[in-house]
Amino acid sequence: MQALREKAPRDIVVNVRNQGALDDFDADDVIEGICDVSLAGAVPRKYGRLPERVRGLAVAMKVFEREAVNAAVAQSFAQARTALLLHPLVGDWDAADKLLRQAATHQPGLFVE
Repeated sequence: MQALREKAPRDIVVNVRNQGALDDFDADDVIEGICDVSLAGAVPRKYGRLPERVRGLAVAMKVFEREAVNAAVAQSFAQARTALLLHPLVGDWDAADKLLRQAATHQPGLFVE
């Protein structure tokens, strides 16, 4: 918090809009990275493309995140299931269905459809 009150930037890892820091993601995607934090706010550093060995997983997770956000906003069971199908650790229709039904029993009103 102190860094946001100072003129001289500090290196801090924070979650921010991508703003072109990582070429593999959209400008509005949220990323976690080292930023220059000062009175001017948190400005992400430019990194270019992700290394090939992590790019596939990182992009797959970002696709899942976007779908999960859309599902949450719509409170849609069907969209949430699709999001989980895209998640590299789930990727199974029955498992996604079971996870979401269990979540819905513990959180009534989670889905409107």
